[in-house]
Amino acid sequence: NDEGLFEIVRPIDGQPADQAGVKAGDVLIEVDGQSVLDLTFDEVILMVRGPQGTSVNLKFVREGEEDPVEFTIVRTRFEVPVVEFEILPEDMTSGATIGYIRLTEFNRNAEEKLLEALNQVIADGATGLVFDLRDNPGGFLDQSVAVADAFLPEGVALFERNIRGLDETFRTNDGDIAETLPLVVLVNSGSASASEIVAGAIQDRGRAVLIGETTFGKGSVQQIHPLSDGAELRVTIARWYTPNNNTIDGEGIAPDIEIENPEDLGGPEDGQLMRAIEYLLSGQ
Repeated sequence: NDEGLFEIVRPIDGQPADQAGVKAGDVLIEVDGQSVLDLTFDEVILMVRGPQGTSVNLKFVREGEEDPVEFTIVRTRFEVPVVEFEILPEDMTSGATIGYIRLTEFNRNAEEKLLEALNQVIADGATGLVFDLRDNPGGFLDQSVAVADAFLPEGVALFERNIRGLDETFRTNDGDIAETLPLVVLVNSGSASASEIVAGAIQDRGRAVLIGETTFGKGSVQQIHPLSDGAELRVTIARWYTPNNNTIDGEGIAPDIEIENPEDLGGPEDGQLMRAIEYLLSGQ
């Protein structure tokens, strides 16, 4: 985080950290009795990871708790699904048919999996869509443009600029599956990089409102140079800008409707999701 501390954005639902009781906002201070306060992100990750079936002891500082909290977690191997989707229950939507799609990262299959989900919720009769980009850390640039294209007609998706000025313009095209489907996009402080490209394009072009929190603010392009000792040097060579020429890097994307992040994503206690449903039902 901004203080250089290793802060949990959100444990993955149903996986070991979540089951052990780790919560969003917990700040890691020790791994197996060793302080991590002066270590890099990659060094901490290497300490936390290990063979499947072995245990690791993690100690956190938690807001509201006087003493640190500790958890012993059994390591396991798991994959996070790129896309999760459903038709929301009628008791949440006042009987309307609203689709919900959550994209967890922009890997090489993001566009393919998103289109599969869109086809399914539309076939199931969705008359509106909540697109959830919360805690999505980003991924491949071409996938972010392709995902934005699913919702946007012809126009600018983003600008990439280097120190000499405008370098490249990325565009969306007409004729995609969800260009007219009523839409709300959910974002939070864990929405970063490619997520911000999509959210910024959708917001700037008036396609949908964003609900949630201001996004992370990672809008830089870096070249990676491996060094002889195994380290690497990352040099920023360009930055991303939204269609309205707003910088993403260091600023993030501010939502149209700000709602505090819930403890748990999904369900009736998720205030951001419930506000998105309300907006789709009422138009405001």
